[in-house]
Amino acid sequence: MIYDLERWPNFYYNMWIDKLPNYPNFPSIKDYVDVERNSKYDLKRLKQYLKKGYIRAVAGTRSVPSLFTGEPIYGELITYSDGKWFYDSTLIYYIENNQLAIPDEWYEEIVRNNFIVPKISDEQLKILQSPMKIDLNTLF
Repeated sequence: MIYDLERWPNFYYNMWIDKLPNYPNFPSIKDYVDVERNSKYDLKRLKQYLKKGYIRAVAGTRSVPSLFTGEPIYGELITYSDGKWFYDSTLIYYIENNQLAIPDEWYEEIVRNNFIVPKISDEQLKILQSPMKIDLNTLF
């Protein structure tokens, strides 16, 4: 099956073979660089949106290696959700520095919401912040 930005199969946009080599069915982040799509983004508002997502987890790391260059990306590694999509803090870096594109459906939702993270209930937030059991083999 081909996974592309028009038909992303799930709501996890942070599972890449480049960082999880034991999962050969995961796509490579490098396949989702799209200069044309990325150039159409309202980058300032998109970055603000992504940073305002609900925090799922924080790792106290000072840096992680870029999946493109291996050079360090400094700062905490934060896993976020906007209530539907899951991503980590490196996504902002990759969008800005490597012209990574995000799934069309997601960007269209963000624009429809006027770049405002949807409110979720306290119960939804508790579920969102509870440990998740994900069978990584079924994502791709």
